[in-house]
Amino acid sequence: GRLAAIDWRDAAKLPERAAELQRLEAEVGLEEAAATLDELVRIVIEGLERTGRLVADLRDFGSPGAGEYHRIALGEALDSTLAMVGPTLTRAGVRVERDLTGDLPAVLGDAAALKQLFLNLLKNAAEALEKAGGTVRVRAARSADGRGVEVSVVDDGPGIEPAQAERIFEPFFTTKPAGRGTGLGLSICRRIAEAHGGKLEVSATPGGGATFTLRLPVETQDAIATRT
Repeated sequence: GRLAAIDWRDAAKLPERAAELQRLEAEVGLEEAAATLDELVRIVIEGLERTGRLVADLRDFGSPGAGEYHRIALGEALDSTLAMVGPTLTRAGVRVERDLTGDLPAVLGDAAALKQLFLNLLKNAAEALEKAGGTVRVRAARSADGRGVEVSVVDDGPGIEPAQAERIFEPFFTTKPAGRGTGLGLSICRRIAEAHGGKLEVSATPGGGATFTLRLPVETQDAIATRT
């Protein structure tokens, strides 16, 4: 080709040959082609990542809480999840406040599934704050009647509209821009809660933001364990 035909052996003519190479590069549009190729590679990688997330979410959606059930120290499960996601939240300008009472009861359940639930709720709260930063509050305590445990994840983001609150746990429903998320994260969270005999609910936070509350009925945990 024309590139191979350029003679680089004569040192005196190297400037001339370099200029010829630049003309050839401009003629065939190498820079534009390289930029286009980089963009195509980026699009393909993003597509593969979205596909991977969707496959993983579909797997979790199809079998929530399918692992072995053991006694779980809920505070430890929350703390390990916070330790894992904490650096990401800090980089995003999100401050985390932790309020866990010391008398949290142990529950029987799938530790990996419950940690996935906590992780999804924390990531969801962080995404609500990603543009302006803010605070996520994680609280856990015995329920008022003493027969259960309640975990809440509260953010001070833009809040949630009533129409969105009604549908937010539906599979594939999302308020995020196209290409962001699969619309399964919160649906998976609710299915995990239900698999553990509990409930997951959302409400608007006074003054702005949203509150997700997980309720696990301690008194029914032995019944759940008989399924394993």
